Formats: sequence, structure tokens, C-alpha cells
Amino acid sequence: MEYRCEVVRIEKLEDHPDADTLQVTAAWSYPVIVKKGEFNLGDLAIYIPIDGVVPFTEEWRWLHGGSERVKDRRIKAKRLRGIFSMGLLVPTYYLMPTEPVGPDVDNLLKSVLVEGSDVTILLGVTKYEPPIHLSHGNHYVQPVGFNRYTDVENLLRWDRNWTLGEPIVVTEKVHGMNFRAGWLDGQFLIGSHNRCRSRPENLEDDIFWKMADKYQLEHKLSFFPNVVLYGELYGSGVQDLTYGCAPNEQKLIFFDVCEAKNSDGLWWPTYKDAWVGLQFIEDLGLPGPYVFSEDKFDMEVLKGLATGQTLMGGDHIREGIVVKPIHERSHPKGGRFCFKLLNPDYLIRKRGTEFK
Repeated sequence: MEYRCEVVRIEKLEDHPDADTLQVTAAWSYPVIVKKGEFNLGDLAIYIPIDGVVPFTEEWRWLHGGSERVKDRRIKAKRLRGIFSMGLLVPTYYLMPTEPVGPDVDNLLKSVLVEGSDVTILLGVTKYEPPIHLSHGNHYVQPVGFNRYTDVENLLRWDRNWTLGEPIVVTEKVHGMNFRAGWLDGQFLIGSHNRCRSRPENLEDDIFWKMADKYQLEHKLSFFPNVVLYGELYGSGVQDLTYGCAPNEQKLIFFDVCEAKNSDGLWWPTYKDAWVGLQFIEDLGLPGPYVFSEDKFDMEVLKGLATGQTLMGGDHIREGIVVKPIHERSHPKGGRFCFKLLNPDYLIRKRGTEFK
């Protein structure tokens, strides 16, 4: 699912315990702090999730302060007087033009003010894209079938689509760069999240190919054509969280397996069920993520698991967790049921990196 700014209804409002001018509300299960008196219960509002970049226009000057820099227009998570806030709620009049546009356009805009409507384009908000490590090698156009990994949505948006107590698999989310590898049509392929990596003459010149060689992926996956293995490349020089890696040391963990099926020239990705995929990874002799013992859906328990220190090595915070059902399923809007729940301390850490 792509980044979306949606129309939501204000279902609760509580006074901030330590600020007379603020109130605490929620968009789905995202906690959001708003100005007192800006909204009433039952009002419609527009929710802008974190990592949205607002346009450089006058109506957003209160946020960007006249600066066109992306970092000054980006929505981030914050703690305000001790309460965590994740995203931004703005009144629906942000969709209304500042000058007369005629009844047809005016009626069209009013028609989208319905709970659940996607108004991202109308707002002019775009999603923040982290910088790319250009030093990590050359890339080329992605071959058909070598699908990039699932866009992992936040569980706070989709927790109402789960059943309390249903069986789940919970793993620690590692902060690195997305990695994929597989044999398709007789060719061994390596990729990051958005790019395929060209095989260099010297594997040391590309960290992705260097890691593929370190874990013998070309040989191990040669027995499983059209299977794509997904993982995370992490360690020294990758992101700010290094998980105990020594200087100049990088590692991989693998967390998902997808079979690319060719039907009449069309490639269909089919992910293996959670435990089946983890067992496949283990059978290949490859490292997987830390798997928590908690195996029943309970949102409050999961929020606790997302916090604290990493269990993957190193003396630093956990990024969060990934939650999957034991059997693959999807939602018409939310897509594949593979959701993340992030540690609030991770979201507000200083000098964090988000390279792709």
C-alpha cells in the first residue's frame, strides 16, 4: 500500500495532562496531539502520517517557517510534554481552495470529505524518500518477477482488522537496508528495496554482492529457481544502529521467502506462510530474525514488545517488531498482512539514519 493521507473522524479527545493548550486524540490507533479547541468529537479531519512532506505553500508556513528544505517540511514523530505524538491532524478546510473555483470543483472537493477518503494528491503531500547510498554499487532496471519487498504498513493503522487472540508470528525488526536475492530465468539476481545491483568485477566494490558471496547465496539458492529471499543488510556503515558489529563488519538476516510464479507471461509473487518461510531460511543454514515467544494477537502486549533494547546484539534500542498471521492473507486496502510496530524511542532518536 502506498503512503496515504486520509479523512478520519475524531472519536476521542482528552486534555493533555501537562499542557493546558493541548489535547490528545487518535487517528485509528496513532496517538496525535492537537491544539485545544481545534476539533470537537465527531469532526472530520485529515490525518497526515509521519514522513509526509507538505508543499512549500503559504498555508503550511506555520510548519516550514519559510524554508523550502525537505527536512523543514517533513512530518516527524515527537514527544510533547512527555506524550508521544505520531503524525499530524489538520482541519478539512485545508482541502478548500483559497480562491473561487466554481460550483463543479467545489462540489467535487466536498464529495471527498468522507471518512476513509485518500486526499494525498489533493493536499499536495508527498512521502519522504531516504537518501540512497550511491557508494553501494551500480544498478539497472528491475527484471520482471524480481519483485521488491512488501511495503510494510504500520500496525497502528490496521489493528482493527485482527482478532484478539488469533495466532501470529512476531519478529524483531532490524534497522538496515532491504536485501533480496534469487535465481530467475537462469540468472542470479541481487537487489536492494528499489534497485537491482549490477554484478561488479570485484565483489568488494558492492556491499550487496559482497554479502551474497559471504552467505553463499548464489549456490544455495540455485536449487530453488524462481524463489526470492528477502532480508536486511545491517552493521557498520549501513545505518546508525549496528547491532554489535565490529568496524567495517556487515551482516545479513533473512525474514521472508517468495515464489515468483509465471502464468501466461505474468509473474505472480506468492509468499510462504510465516513459519514455513522461517523454516526454509533455517534449512538453508542462513540467519533469521529474533522470534518472540508471544504468539497471540494482543495490541497492548505487542506495543510492549516494540519497545526496549534490541535482542539482535549490541547495546542500543530496538527499532520495533514485525507481526504476521501464521497463514498468508491480505486486505483490499491494507494489502498483505505483514505489519510493523515501531518503538517510539526509535522514531524520536537523535542523529538517526534512514538510508536505502
